[in-house]
Amino acid sequence: EKIINIFFCPFTTVTINGQVYEDSGLVRDTVPSSTACDTIIFYFLNQLPLPFRTFNLSFCPGDSVKFNGNVYYQPTNFTDTLQSSGFGCDTIAFVNISLLQNVLVSDTLRFCPGKSVVIAGQTYTQPGIVQVTLPAATGCDTLATYHLEWLPAPTRSETITFCPGSSVTINGQSYTQPGTVLVTIPGTGGGCDTVISYTLSYVNLPPSNLTINCPNTINVASTPGAGPVAVNFAAATASSNCACDDMDVSQTSGPASGGLFPVGNTQVCFKAEDACGSEKTCCFTVTVREEAPCDTKISGCLVYELLSITANADKERTYTIRVTNNCNNKLTYTAIELPSGVSAVAPVNLSTYNSPDGNDYAVRNPNFSPFYSIRFKSIGDGISNGESDVFSYTLPAQSQPTFINIVSRLEPQIFLSAHLNTFNCPIGTGNRDAAQQLSQGAAQGLELFPNPTDGMLFADLSSWQNQPLDLRVLDARGAVLQQWSTQGGSDAQAIPLADQLAAGMYFLEVRDQAGRRELARFVLN
Repeated sequence: EKIINIFFCPFTTVTINGQVYEDSGLVRDTVPSSTACDTIIFYFLNQLPLPFRTFNLSFCPGDSVKFNGNVYYQPTNFTDTLQSSGFGCDTIAFVNISLLQNVLVSDTLRFCPGKSVVIAGQTYTQPGIVQVTLPAATGCDTLATYHLEWLPAPTRSETITFCPGSSVTINGQSYTQPGTVLVTIPGTGGGCDTVISYTLSYVNLPPSNLTINCPNTINVASTPGAGPVAVNFAAATASSNCACDDMDVSQTSGPASGGLFPVGNTQVCFKAEDACGSEKTCCFTVTVREEAPCDTKISGCLVYELLSITANADKERTYTIRVTNNCNNKLTYTAIELPSGVSAVAPVNLSTYNSPDGNDYAVRNPNFSPFYSIRFKSIGDGISNGESDVFSYTLPAQSQPTFINIVSRLEPQIFLSAHLNTFNCPIGTGNRDAAQQLSQGAAQGLELFPNPTDGMLFADLSSWQNQPLDLRVLDARGAVLQQWSTQGGSDAQAIPLADQLAAGMYFLEVRDQAGRRELARFVLN
């Protein structure tokens, strides 16, 4: 007898002596022998247990899984047989394939306007939503959603007021007009830039008090027939309580300073305007009169001219001398020699002499230095740079010098002198005699009004309709104070009296082209 154990796998068979067996069991078989007894063999058939195995497989979205040579892209469950590679039985595989989920991440990133943020190597400068896949070393990739937002920019508002005509400087830039200016100030310490809004506006200016002052009336004497004369004058000055300093003073009429002025009266006007919108005007008169001096002497930059000698009924003689200073140095005083032991009748000692050009001088009569004289000392700034002034003084009847010594002091201590001859100067009439002659010649047909006048005088020139006329204002001595030309008409004409005329009696002379002359007397209060 012989016992044999046979093991076999499920779903397989065992063949014994031509007979197929597929289940476990005992099989007896006899093997004949030709030389001995037959052999009885007992076969124990043992069916091995079927191998089972469960496989749980997973994959990430977008990926796949491979099992037993097959590729799977979707989740599934199935049974498969795994062939044995050796003598073992095949394995029954229960396969579960599942789809894993990506890791989801959401975040909000805030950054300053004008700045940027980098995500997965990409730069972003604007707000929005960005989705990116972040590869994973193990497991599925991460799906990240980023919400990009701007941080609120710090802002500030300021109002700046300024005066018209001026400017405001912001961040190195000048602005002259109202408006809105945006300026970005870089942030510090990682902060955002600050946006500043500047509102530019003009200052709200209330009405102002504006004043303007013109020079006094200017009298200039010229040689007869010399024609127009160059006259220098200071510009008008103005002041205002306007909060803004911008001030414009401009000449609106008449020749400019240094220009040529004709013989007669010329009005020069100025206008002042301040930043508050106020306007003021003023005018003054430049009078050019023709006078032929009796004698002229030049000493350095000074010109001395003896203009006239007049005598009144008491035979007191008045000497009129013009001094022109062409130096830059201002005139301190002029001293005119007096006959020994004689004081001038006028102006009196320690009085103030007001010249025809409106300048004031302190009088010392008599004066003893640098010689016996009458001295006219400037009060305030003395004349200079081509300006001139006229000095008149009256001597007693018995004093009739044939020459006059004269000396002037210029700043600081410059002395210039000359002497003027009197013998070439005819003695004219003055004061009482001249007034009487003029009164006798006053015309009845020439009417002036109002008379007396406070400065505004009108003349009726209708008797000379459309005729060219020469007009002159004379003082009581017959000296010409003003002269100009006009044309007769039916309307009353204003007579431009010089501002420096003192109160007293005067005459208006009218001459036509034929030389006919009429006079009218008026009184200035």
